[in-house]
Amino acid sequence: MRRIAILLLGVLVLAGCQTHEMRAADESWGAEPALDAAQVRDIVVLPLELSDEVAAESSVERQLPARKLRRMIRSYLIQRKHYAAPREVWIDERLAEKGGFDTDAVMNVSVSQWDTSELDRRGIIYASARFELKTADGSRELWHYNCKDYQLVVDTGHTGPAVRAGNLMAARLLAETALSRLPRK
Repeated sequence: MRRIAILLLGVLVLAGCQTHEMRAADESWGAEPALDAAQVRDIVVLPLELSDEVAAESSVERQLPARKLRRMIRSYLIQRKHYAAPREVWIDERLAEKGGFDTDAVMNVSVSQWDTSELDRRGIIYASARFELKTADGSRELWHYNCKDYQLVVDTGHTGPAVRAGNLMAARLLAETALSRLPRK
């Protein structure tokens, strides 16, 4: 009986030694004094900039839902922060025509990491992104949010549709986390 107890204790100790890759998340944000002086009301949300690695993800259910994330950002700015934000179609037409924007500020979002390797097993996506609010001419930064290896924890299943849903939930969480740090209008 004592041998069984020692054996079980050994198994428990070994099981406790199983490690997961630990990543230290880095997160920062800040508003410049110029944000108050600019009296921002209208914000143009530009198309997201994706790193080559993020853009190259070939599995549809594991791709960053960039278009939907852009819409989520616009929606959050309007509904929760009370800014005005033009529709993506209007913005993209102006970009194609090389026309300017009659706006107070421009939101740039770049995503350099969208790691879904732990999504199936642990329900975690690691993301690195930069949200940047600049003056309409792009000359001054008004506000920023940065994250690196940020854990987006989602409740997801192990099949294609559930993984896509988890990806979408993670994108929403990234937008809400970043924009919750933006001062309200």
